[in-house]
Amino acid sequence: MAHAAHVILLLLFFIPSVSAQWNFVRWDSAFRADPRNPALVNRAVEAIEDQYLYNKPDSALLIADRILAGGISSKDPLIQLEGWYQKGAALHQKGAFDHAEASLNTALGLAQRLHDTTKVTSTQMILGFICEGRGDRNGALGQYIEVQKLLDQRSTVDSLGYRSVYLNIAFLYLDIGLSSMAEEYMNKYLTMTGDTMKAKRNALAFKADIAVANGDHAHAITYYESALVFAKEQNNKLDEVTLLCYIGEQKMQLGRSAEARSDFTAGVRIAQQIGNDEWWARMKVSLGTLAVEDGRYNEAVSICTEALGIADGIGDRRTQHDACSSLLRAYRALGQPAKALHYNDRVVELEKEMRVDELSNSSLRREYQVKLATDSVEKEKEILRSRMEHQAEVAMLDRTRDYLIGGALLLLVAASGFFSRMRYMQRAKVRMEREKERSDDLLLNILPAEVAEELKRNGASVARDFDLVSILFTDFKDFTRTSEKLDAAHLVEEVNACFTAFDAIMEKYGIEKIKTIGDAYMCAGGLPLPSADSALNTVMAGLEMQAFVSARKLEREAVGLLAFEMRCGIHTGPVVAGIVGVKKFQYDLWGDTVNTASRMETSGEVGKVNISGATYAQVKNAPRLAFTPRGKIQAKGKGEMEMYFVERGG
Repeated sequence: MAHAAHVILLLLFFIPSVSAQWNFVRWDSAFRADPRNPALVNRAVEAIEDQYLYNKPDSALLIADRILAGGISSKDPLIQLEGWYQKGAALHQKGAFDHAEASLNTALGLAQRLHDTTKVTSTQMILGFICEGRGDRNGALGQYIEVQKLLDQRSTVDSLGYRSVYLNIAFLYLDIGLSSMAEEYMNKYLTMTGDTMKAKRNALAFKADIAVANGDHAHAITYYESALVFAKEQNNKLDEVTLLCYIGEQKMQLGRSAEARSDFTAGVRIAQQIGNDEWWARMKVSLGTLAVEDGRYNEAVSICTEALGIADGIGDRRTQHDACSSLLRAYRALGQPAKALHYNDRVVELEKEMRVDELSNSSLRREYQVKLATDSVEKEKEILRSRMEHQAEVAMLDRTRDYLIGGALLLLVAASGFFSRMRYMQRAKVRMEREKERSDDLLLNILPAEVAEELKRNGASVARDFDLVSILFTDFKDFTRTSEKLDAAHLVEEVNACFTAFDAIMEKYGIEKIKTIGDAYMCAGGLPLPSADSALNTVMAGLEMQAFVSARKLEREAVGLLAFEMRCGIHTGPVVAGIVGVKKFQYDLWGDTVNTASRMETSGEVGKVNISGATYAQVKNAPRLAFTPRGKIQAKGKGEMEMYFVERGG
C-alpha cells in the first residue's frame, strides 16, 4: 500500500506561521511594481507553505505562478527558482504528477547552477514523493539516498533536512519489506525530532503501517484514528484525507462496509475541497468496489469510470488496477462480455507492471542492505586515501624544494611519466572493479549470498548439516499434455512468467530457491541461515505461489489461452546442503527430507498446498492459517503419512 509517509512527508523545511492575515490582491499589486523585492517573495512563500499548500493547493499554485512570472519578467534566477519550486510542490499536492515533475526538474536544474543545496535537497525530496505516488520505489529511494549524501556533505548539520529524509526512508523501507532498517531510520527521526505533536503523529502512522503489513487490521485502524486526531487538531486537510482513506481500507478488510463507506465519502469531500486528484480517485474507486459488492453495478460503473479517468491522467497504477478490477466485475454481472474483456485485458497488463515493481523491490532489499552496510567502510577508505594523497603531496613538495634548481627538467619528465602511469593504473583498476562486480553478481545469482562469500574467501564451501529446513516442491499438472498444445516460444514464455513470479515470492519471504527441473520448482526455508519462522514463511510462500497460478489461469482462460494448474507440497526436517560440481556448479540439498517433500507434492491436489505432519507441527499455531486434516495418505516409497491441506485463515 502507499504509506502514511505521503501524509506527513510533505511538511518539508517548515516555515513559521504567517503573523498577519495574507492579502493576495495587496501583495500582487506590490509585487508587480517591485518583482525583485526579496521580502515580498518571502512573504508569498510563507503564505504558500503555511496556509495554502496542504489545504488549498489551487491557491498555492496561483501564488507560485505569480512568483514565477515576476522572476521571468525581472530576469532574476533566484525568484524563478522559487517560482518553479513552489509550482511543482503545489502541482504535486493536486496529484498532477507529470506537470509537477516538469516544474521540479526545471527548479532542480536552476538550483544546481546556482549552487543552492537547500533547494536541491527540497526538490529531490518531492521528486521522490512523485516516484512513490507512481509506484516507483526504486526511483524514490534513489532520490532520498542522494538527499542524505548532500546533507552529509554540508559543513553545518541541517537537522530539519535530516528529519525529513530519515522519515521518508523509514516508510519506504517498510514498504519494500526491510522492517529492521525502517525501524532504524524511524528511530533516527524520532531522536532528532523529540516529543513533538508531529513526531507522535508520524510514529502512530508508522505503527499502523507495521500492523497493516502483519495483517493486524484492527490495530492499524486504532493507530490511524489516533493520528487522525492530531491531523484535525492541526487543521491539516491532506493528512486528514489520507488517513480517512487508510482507515476505510482497513475497515473493508474487516468487512465493516458501512463504516468504510462513511470514511471514504468524508475523504472524497475533503479531497475535492483541497483539489487533490490522487486521493479523490483512490477513494472513489473504493466506493465503486463497495457498490459492486452490494450489487449496485450501474452505480459502480459510473463511479469507477470517472475515477479511472483521473488515475490514468496521473499514472497511479494501484488505483488504475482497482478501478479496472471493479469495472470487470460489474460488467460481467451486467452481462456485457465485450466490456468485461476490455477491462480484463487492462487488469492483466497492470498486474504485469505491478509484478515488475515487486521484482524491483525484491532486488532493492538486497541492493540497499549491501550498500548501506558498506557505506561506513567506503568512508574510512576515503579518509585513508585522502591522508595518503596529502602525505605524498608533502613529500613531493620537499623533494621539489631540495632539487628544484638542479633537476627541474628531470623532474618534469619523471612527473609526466608518473602521472601517465597513474592514469593507466586507474583505468585498469576501474576495468578490474567492473569485471569483479559482474562476476560477483553472477555468483550471487547462482548461490546463496553467505555461500558465495565463503567460496570467494576460501576458494571452497563446506557442506553443512541443517536440523530444521522446510522444503517446497511445485509441479504443473499435465505439463506434457499442455505443452503439446503450445509452440516452444509460448511454452517457455509462460513457464518463465510463472517462475519469475515465484522468484519474487522467494525474495519476499526470505526463501532460498534451489533449482528448477523442467516444470518443477524447488526451494527451501531455513538455510543457509536458520530462522525460527522459516517453516511459516515457506508455507506463506507456497500459498502465494498457488494464488498467483490460480489468478493467472483465470486471466488467460478469460481470453481463450491455455494455462497451467499446479500442485505444491512441503515437508520439514534435517538436510545436508552444499555445492556440487566444478563446472556449472550449483547449491543443492540431500537427505530423506528432500524425498518426503517431493512426495508431499505428488500426493497433493491442484490448487492446494499439501504439508506433512512435521511441517504442521511447526505452523499449527499460526493465527493466519487454517488446516484441513487429510488423515494418513499413501505416499510412494514412504507408506502412509499424515498430511494436511493449509490455506489462509480468516
